[in-house]
Amino acid sequence: MTRLLHLFTALFAIILVLAACGGQPTAEDGPAPTEAPAAAAPENAATDETAEESEDADESAGTTDVAGYPRTITDGQGREITLEQPPERVVALYNGNFGMLATLGIRPVATLANEEMLTDPIYFEDGESIPSVVGNDGEIDPEIVAELTPDLIMASNIEEVRIFESIAPVYLPTEDDAVTDTYDELRRVAALFAMEAEAEAAISAFQDRLAAYKARVPSDISVMITAPDGDNLGSVSLRTEVSPDCRLLNEIASCDWEDPVGSGVWAYDTTPETLLELNPDFIYFWNEWDGTQEELLAFLRQDPLWAELDAVQNEQVFHVEGYTNPIASSLPAAAKILDTFAPRIYPDIFDGPLTDAEVQEIVGSETAAGEERATTASSEDFPLTIEDGAGREITFEEPPQRVVCFSAGCIRGLGPLVPLSDTVMGLPTGGIQRHQVNNEFDDEGYYPGLAEVMVVFDAGPTLEYDAEAIAEFQPDLIIASEQNVASYESIAPVFVEYEVRSLDDAIESFLNYGRIIGMADEAEQIVQDVQDRYDAYEALAPNDATFMTVFLPDDDELVVRTNNSSECFVLEGLARCEWPDPTGGVNWAYTTSAETIVELNPDVIYLGTAGMLEEFISDPLIAETEAAQNNRIYHVEGYDSPTGNGVMAISKLLDIYMPLIYPDIFPDGPLTDAEVQEILAEQ
Repeated sequence: MTRLLHLFTALFAIILVLAACGGQPTAEDGPAPTEAPAAAAPENAATDETAEESEDADESAGTTDVAGYPRTITDGQGREITLEQPPERVVALYNGNFGMLATLGIRPVATLANEEMLTDPIYFEDGESIPSVVGNDGEIDPEIVAELTPDLIMASNIEEVRIFESIAPVYLPTEDDAVTDTYDELRRVAALFAMEAEAEAAISAFQDRLAAYKARVPSDISVMITAPDGDNLGSVSLRTEVSPDCRLLNEIASCDWEDPVGSGVWAYDTTPETLLELNPDFIYFWNEWDGTQEELLAFLRQDPLWAELDAVQNEQVFHVEGYTNPIASSLPAAAKILDTFAPRIYPDIFDGPLTDAEVQEIVGSETAAGEERATTASSEDFPLTIEDGAGREITFEEPPQRVVCFSAGCIRGLGPLVPLSDTVMGLPTGGIQRHQVNNEFDDEGYYPGLAEVMVVFDAGPTLEYDAEAIAEFQPDLIIASEQNVASYESIAPVFVEYEVRSLDDAIESFLNYGRIIGMADEAEQIVQDVQDRYDAYEALAPNDATFMTVFLPDDDELVVRTNNSSECFVLEGLARCEWPDPTGGVNWAYTTSAETIVELNPDVIYLGTAGMLEEFISDPLIAETEAAQNNRIYHVEGYDSPTGNGVMAISKLLDIYMPLIYPDIFPDGPLTDAEVQEILAEQ
């Protein structure tokens, strides 16, 4: 596998604590405590014979010397756990760590995992025989746990630590939800058992499977996971975009359902009216259902609002018997989501789940196609001396591995490269930068994998960056403005970011960032792709439409972007975006009035402020413009800060603006990669 096929995972402490969604005890009593099978010993654990020899040699020690032990591991909550030997009797009090153990082939001596997981062969062939730790009252029984004499307990919360730490060392996972962080959680668990190699093999296999599905899907179908309250179709639970399942599904489809109150919950209760407003293409019915697909549709059509949903009308509602909790709590669970959803969302592409052979065939072809871009930096490129944005010469002995960006412009410069490399990033944020992190950089079409690999350092009330948090991140390079050099150069070398005032500036700065992190070849290939896209648009665009970007920062102001702005210099040669700074300076924008916009009278106006389109169009003066009279005033949802500052931002700006400026030439929307190459071949 090349780096192109591996999402970067070295940033965050890991994810997926499913306290709200899994591991609920059943009403039945658990099996009586018995001597459960021991966990599978790691390859470097002592054998029975060597253990006996060691005991004969030193009976008083009571332990066996094992290579790599004792070892101290830091769990997901930053707690240090010291193990004298590889754990052999493990109790898993939580769905997530049950799945982690199964990934490594380690069978717990008891568990609280739910029945659905225990009976699913993706974890263990006979998982239902694993004893339960639930007592007669339906709660975890500490006496049962103690009688099992575990040497490791994997719990889910700090309260369980207090209850069980007198019995055995207790491991806690983190409380993060990013799906790709499952890799790091598995690495932590594997370190307990000295099974790091097995973890990396499992991660690589899953990454191949994910890459194979992604290589085949258009990712343009919206999928919703929802469950009514029993038979009450008037009350619905809806999974949000921050849930682990939606985060994973966003790799192959669209599962971007926002929490309306912004609380970051995995799911919220709502009504069919909300479902109808969101109107997904596909619905996964997250309830038990014993009937047929036809009976399920008939049940939903009882409610007039459910009956109006496109998914119901097009019979795109599905349920898998016995699969009522599709959560990506471990790699087997994540693979099951891909294998379950992809064939149902894209039946014309997949006859069923991809086999291992099909995965390798697809990954092999994609690797060959991307081989040139995936080249690694040559040691001959370093030491590298390069001039920063302030004209200071900075020498790099080797590519930096932990880079902190102090601006969205830096992220745009490095963003397309970071998920393909060993470099990591952080972004101190505040004001507009916070907005850009939440929206622009989540766009998988232009910044694939970036949102998952970005560490964000929050700025304080004065927007001062948290120097202590940045220092703890241990960066070996900070990219910032010149004014930040003195404040942060004691933490790491500070490279002053480039000022971008033209299309050439944007490209040159990107190429230099690529050189700095040892990815010059990859940067050049990305630039070539963007140049091809620009050339294809230029070949068809008549360059005769006048275009203006306007913002409404408040009720009394109108702001016009000038010809010095990034969107105007990107559009040069494609459209007329020639609005000079009235002060004669090089400002990107200026405050003006509706009268001035009427006087300038552009053919097309893009309104960069969300939620204000109707109000703007209804202004009697704006109504006099050619743009208004010809219905050529636009706003695209989620694209509130149009900029060409960065090569991926250039591509996005072209793909958004060109079909709006020239709808007769690009009636089907942005050019596809195939269309770009076809147009260039004809020139």
